[in-house]
Amino acid sequence: MSLIYLDNAAAAPMRAVAREAMVRTWERAQGTGLNPQSVHAAGRDAAFLLDDARARIALALGADPTEVIFTSGATESDVIALRGAAAAPGTPSHPHRPRSPGDRADGGHDRRRAHHRASPRWRD
Repeated sequence: MSLIYLDNAAAAPMRAVAREAMVRTWERAQGTGLNPQSVHAAGRDAAFLLDDARARIALALGADPTEVIFTSGATESDVIALRGAAAAPGTPSHPHRPRSPGDRADGGHDRRRAHHRASPRWRD
């Protein structure tokens, strides 16, 4: 029986096709750092590579390239997704946050105790 490992988290093995594309991009960069914000030729090349990747991903997903956002990690992605969901048409205009079944309606705070903690008592 072969092992099926399901606990990869952030250390999932990279697919060969992705690894090959990454190596080709690094080789193309030749040590320039691939900063797409740079105005020199290497920066313009990096911007082209980034735009091309965004367009390819959008095409594969049936999306517009402006809808493809590259982030540095899961937390940043979650924040962007939650802000987008909150701003979506048909969403109440007041701020809200996702709630789990264990959340209390008052946000988990006893308001009387919270008030006492927030109000210092000065001693004479």
